[in-house]
Amino acid sequence: MLPNFAVLGKKLGKKIGEVKKYLTKMSHQDAAKALEIGHISVGDITIDCKTEVLTKLSFCRQGDMWESGQKDAGDIVVAIDCTQDESILNAGKAREFISHVQQLRKSAGLDITDSVEVFFTEDDGISGAKKAIEENKNIFLGKLRTYPVSKDLMPDWSVVLDQGSFDVGGSKVEIFITRPAISVKEGILETQLQFLSLMDPNQVEENETISCVIDGESHLLVEGSDFWKSAARMISSKEV
Repeated sequence: MLPNFAVLGKKLGKKIGEVKKYLTKMSHQDAAKALEIGHISVGDITIDCKTEVLTKLSFCRQGDMWESGQKDAGDIVVAIDCTQDESILNAGKAREFISHVQQLRKSAGLDITDSVEVFFTEDDGISGAKKAIEENKNIFLGKLRTYPVSKDLMPDWSVVLDQGSFDVGGSKVEIFITRPAISVKEGILETQLQFLSLMDPNQVEENETISCVIDGESHLLVEGSDFWKSAARMISSKEV
C-alpha cells in the first residue's frame, strides 16, 4: 500500500513521510483488514482507504512452476501454474508427431485433400509415442483426419508414400505414411483377403455389406466386422 500523494500531500504536509513509512511496512494481513474496514489510523491521523491510499496487488510465488503478471494499475494479478504434468507433455509429443507427418506429406508431394494412413514404430521398451497418441486422438483426427497406428498392423498390400526417422519427445520414432488400404480380420479366407486387398477404401461406406462372387462362390463381407476402411478404424471398432 502507498499513500495517494495527490490527496494526502496537501492534507498532511510533512507528515506524509511518516504515513508512507507506516503503509509500506504493513503486512498483507493488516492491509487486507484495513481495506475491509475502510480506514487506517496512523497515530492521530485517520486515512480513508478508498480515496487516500493506493493499493497494488502482487503475487508472491513459491516454487519455479508459477508465472504471474499484473496490470500497471495493480488492481488485477494473474498467476499461472506452469507445471508440466504427463498429459501436457504427451500433448506436446502429439503435436511434434503431427509436424513430422506433415513434413512427410510435403516431401511426398501430397495435396491437402489427399488421405493417408500413418503407421509408426519406436525403440523396444519405449512407449512414449504410443501413450501420446492414445491420449490425444482428437488432436490427430483434427489435423490429419486419422491417427497413427503401430506398424505391426500395416497391411502387406499398403503402398508406402514416404517414411522417416524422427525424434518425438526424446525418443526415436520411425513414421510411415501410406495410401489408404483395407484392413482385414484375422483368419479371413485367402480368397477373400485377395479380393479385399484390391479394393479402394474410398469406395466403401462404413458398415457396408459387400456381395461378391469369388471362384464361383458367393460371399457377404461386412465393413466393420470382416474388414475395415483403415487400420485406425479397425482399432477404434475393437475399443468400443
